[in-house]
Amino acid sequence: MIINIIECDIPNVKAISSTGEDEGVHNIYIRKNMSFEDMRNEVKHELLHIIN
Repeated sequence: MIINIIECDIPNVKAISSTGEDEGVHNIYIRKNMSFEDMRNEVKHELLHIIN
Protein backbone atom coordinates (compact mmCIF):
# COMPACT_ATOMS: atom_id res chain seq x y z
CA MET A 1 0.00 0.00 0.00
CA ILE A 2 1.29 3.44 -0.96
CA ILE A 3 -0.18 6.58 0.56
CA ASN A 4 0.72 10.01 -0.84
CA ILE A 5 0.04 13.04 1.34
CA ILE A 6 -0.36 16.17 -0.76
CA GLU A 7 -0.61 19.65 0.76
CA CYS A 8 -2.68 21.95 -1.45
CA ASP A 9 -5.39 24.62 -1.54
CA ILE A 10 -8.68 22.76 -1.34
CA PRO A 11 -11.92 24.67 -0.77
CA ASN A 12 -14.65 23.71 1.69
CA VAL A 13 -12.88 20.73 3.32
CA LYS A 14 -9.86 20.17 5.54
CA ALA A 15 -8.79 16.92 3.87
CA ILE A 16 -10.01 14.32 1.42
CA SER A 17 -8.73 10.95 0.27
CA SER A 18 -8.95 9.25 -3.10
CA THR A 19 -7.74 6.08 -4.75
CA GLY A 20 -4.94 6.46 -7.27
CA GLU A 21 -4.95 4.93 -10.74
CA ASP A 22 -2.63 2.10 -9.66
CA GLU A 23 -3.87 -0.62 -7.33
CA GLY A 24 -2.92 -0.04 -3.70
CA VAL A 25 -2.15 3.67 -4.18
CA HIS A 26 -4.10 6.22 -2.14
CA ASN A 27 -3.84 10.00 -2.07
CA ILE A 28 -4.67 12.22 0.88
CA TYR A 29 -5.13 15.87 -0.09
CA ILE A 30 -4.83 18.19 2.89
CA ARG A 31 -5.31 21.94 3.21
CA LYS A 32 -1.85 23.46 3.44
CA ASN A 33 -2.60 26.38 5.76
CA MET A 34 -3.65 24.30 8.79
CA SER A 35 -1.61 23.88 11.95
CA PHE A 36 0.60 20.80 12.28
CA GLU A 37 -1.73 19.33 14.91
CA ASP A 38 -4.81 19.82 12.71
CA MET A 39 -2.98 18.25 9.75
CA ARG A 40 -1.98 15.31 11.91
CA ASN A 41 -5.56 14.75 13.05
CA GLU A 42 -6.95 15.02 9.52
CA VAL A 43 -4.38 12.57 8.12
CA LYS A 44 -5.23 10.14 10.91
CA HIS A 45 -8.93 10.49 10.09
CA GLU A 46 -8.38 9.89 6.36
CA LEU A 47 -6.14 6.87 7.08
CA LEU A 48 -9.01 5.30 9.02
CA HIS A 49 -11.21 5.68 5.92
CA ILE A 50 -8.54 4.00 3.77
CA ILE A 51 -7.95 1.11 6.19
CA ASN A 52 -11.65 0.41 6.77
